[in-house]
Amino acid sequence: MDKWFRFGLFLAFMTVLFDALYDVVIRVAAVKWDVAPMVFVSIVYIAAAVAMLLVAGPGRLGLDTLRQPHTWLFSFLNINLSFIFLFILAYITTTEANLLVRFCIVLNLPLIWMFIGRRPQWFDGVGAVAVFVGCGLLVYDMPSSIIGVVTVLSFLYALVLV
Repeated sequence: MDKWFRFGLFLAFMTVLFDALYDVVIRVAAVKWDVAPMVFVSIVYIAAAVAMLLVAGPGRLGLDTLRQPHTWLFSFLNINLSFIFLFILAYITTTEANLLVRFCIVLNLPLIWMFIGRRPQWFDGVGAVAVFVGCGLLVYDMPSSIIGVVTVLSFLYALVLV
């Protein structure tokens, strides 16, 4: 096995691990620490922005990136995703939340067809139906007091992600 392939596998594993740990930290912050969502998300994104600017180093790369409108749009959408996810985690566990926001897969199919012109294959439909049924079973098993808010927040998350 090539050393770069092994390095890529290592990076992929670490990404999955840190993403899962970050979701747990968000859940703990939302439920146990009762943090203000605006403060938590702001600190996270400021730290990420500083880290990216440090990696970019001196020169034009950092400033050129900041001048791009799509950078600001992407950042705005990502910040909103973090807010919505934080609010979702106030009601359900990280596992449930990560499964429920996969509803974006179902939303992707018609939007990709409408805007890009890529017609879904039959197996895309099978996968979307499986995700839809899984999300439905998850929602069905929730306490009735939180179904509405969790469903709306999850749909909003999926829509912003798409």
